[in-house]
Amino acid sequence: MKKLFTYLLILVASSLLACTKPYDDAAIRSDIEDLKERVTKLEELCNQMNTNISALQGIVDALQQNDYITNVAPITKNGVEIGYTISLASGKTITIYHGKNGTNGKDGQDGVDGKDGYTPIIGVKQFTDGIYYWTLDGDWLLDENGNKIKAQGSDGKDGQDGVDGEDGKDGANGNDGENGNNGQDGKDGITPILKIENDYWYVSYDNGLSWQLLSKATGEDGQDGANGNNGQDGDAFFQCVTQDEQFVYFTLADGTVITLPKGASLDIAFAESDLVVMSPNSARTIRYTVQSVTERVTVEVTSSSDIRAKVVADDATGKSGLIEVKSGAIIDEYSKVIVFVSNGEKVVMRSISFEQVGLEIADGASQSISAEGGNVSLNFLTNTEWELLIPAEAQSWIHIAPQTRMTAHSETLVVSENTTQTIRSASIFINSLDGNLSIEYNINQEVYDWITAASSKSWQDGDELSVFIGNYVNTKFKYTHNIDNTTGLFRGFRNTSESAYTEANIALYPYMSTHKLQQSGDIRTSTSRTQTYVPGGYERKNDIMVAVSSSVTDTDFVLYPLCAYLCIKLWGEDQVVKSIAITSKNGEALSGTCVVTPKPNYASTCSMTNFTDSAKSIKLDCGQTTIGSSETEATEFWIVVPPVALSMGYTITVKGLYDETQTIEQSAITFVSGTTYSITAQITGSSSGMGMGVGGWDNGENIGGEI
Repeated sequence: MKKLFTYLLILVASSLLACTKPYDDAAIRSDIEDLKERVTKLEELCNQMNTNISALQGIVDALQQNDYITNVAPITKNGVEIGYTISLASGKTITIYHGKNGTNGKDGQDGVDGKDGYTPIIGVKQFTDGIYYWTLDGDWLLDENGNKIKAQGSDGKDGQDGVDGEDGKDGANGNDGENGNNGQDGKDGITPILKIENDYWYVSYDNGLSWQLLSKATGEDGQDGANGNNGQDGDAFFQCVTQDEQFVYFTLADGTVITLPKGASLDIAFAESDLVVMSPNSARTIRYTVQSVTERVTVEVTSSSDIRAKVVADDATGKSGLIEVKSGAIIDEYSKVIVFVSNGEKVVMRSISFEQVGLEIADGASQSISAEGGNVSLNFLTNTEWELLIPAEAQSWIHIAPQTRMTAHSETLVVSENTTQTIRSASIFINSLDGNLSIEYNINQEVYDWITAASSKSWQDGDELSVFIGNYVNTKFKYTHNIDNTTGLFRGFRNTSESAYTEANIALYPYMSTHKLQQSGDIRTSTSRTQTYVPGGYERKNDIMVAVSSSVTDTDFVLYPLCAYLCIKLWGEDQVVKSIAITSKNGEALSGTCVVTPKPNYASTCSMTNFTDSAKSIKLDCGQTTIGSSETEATEFWIVVPPVALSMGYTITVKGLYDETQTIEQSAITFVSGTTYSITAQITGSSSGMGMGVGGWDNGENIGGEI
């Protein structure tokens, strides 16, 4: 027991020593003051935000009720402008406050900043139905049924019509029907209310009967240490409020601009242009609409001596109606109607000018178009409505171009290609809708020049010829259809602008825009350095053919080939060919520019003189072509070769899937126009995979081993 008492004395003594140090509560007091300051600022912010929400409601109501602003007065605090007081003609006032700073975050711990406090942004936005609805943070505010909440009141519904009284019997009048019930009053727009409770924002859509939680209003606690960052600035409902002489502009936080007039705005708009077109001694009406915040307006007119006009209002308000106008025998620049509109506070005046109706051709009353067809523009001057008439017999080959009507009154017609071999024409009329005015255009379409071309090969769509008819001009003729198996019909245009070449007409296949007939009678053309593999044949564009007619009046051509054809047949088991190249051993040109000397029948020649673009090889691009596995199934690879003499022969190089190559040296040869040369070879596997090994070539020359 004594020992226990000793322990108690020591404990009490220690406690007394600890209590002798001075107590410092400054940090706690600072936290309390900070908390009070935050609460005060939040309450002030909440009150001002609710004021701004009411202001938004007031602005929307003023807009809906055609109210207008009579005064804008600034609100100041300690000499600083903090908002505006807006006075309306209805006697109502609207108070708007600027955005305030959000509250600071609480002290953090361990250097992690406290999160910023949240401030809701209430706004309004006009939907596609023309009605303003409330928004929260840029999104539509929705009720419990998911419907947008209106920021403006709805119109009351009209009362139902009374039931008609029954007919009276024996001459007695029936009783009058009962009066319909009054329409229900329109519902007031709902105004949201904000509050802060237990550091959280709440919003009510039913005048405070129920509240919906939004988010935390103050900063989150940090962790151990450094103070949290200040909260973000409280977002202003209004970015700015600006004004000019006529309007006040309220720009909301999301950029929406609501405009209210200053003073009783008044204006009139017409359904017609300010320049009205009329025929002499005619009548028409012009609809008008008045914009005014007043319930009634007065509209009156006066006119020049050649015009008679009067106003026929739709109802007693005078805000809409018709202006009936009758013209005299003359309509000129002095023909006017002056319209006066008054709403009791101000008067506006508008002038309506008149011009006599007209329709005339600007240029090109008669136009010609080539046989190819194309567009024809009809340029005319008019100030009236019009229609374009195409005769029924011309509608198969002339139609209106889509979407080409322009304010300058230019109408574009699409003329189809003329394949009839007959010149055709049509008269096109543009009439005023009243039928009093009409202008006429004559459209004349030319025909193609036609030639026939025969060759040992059948023609295909897309084939084109370079033709020189009676002169040195290179003219393109396009294939249209076959007359028989070897003869095709081509169309083009004969050009007679150049000096005559009277010896004969010349045709060269394929067409190239660079073809030019020299004074010497030669034509420069070119052969391709790279050709593309075509199963069972060759690219047609590489097969140069030429024809010379019997005279300049003869347009029936028979084309003869200038090139030779090398057919290389390859076979091998599981072999793939990527390319085949032939190269002259002595440097003779095999591709590039060549000079064609046209002569009748097979007498034409092709010279592969060395030009800057000449090459001593031709490559056939085969992609990745799997060849036949046996000699009887050998795959044919065709290369079109110019008619040249190779004094030391040429080399054939076959490249396989893995870029291995197999080569063979060919002896001297002269390739003759129109002649086919055939070579067959087996392809064998290499040590690195498919192709290329070395097989036997049919000319007896072999290379042993693998490459």
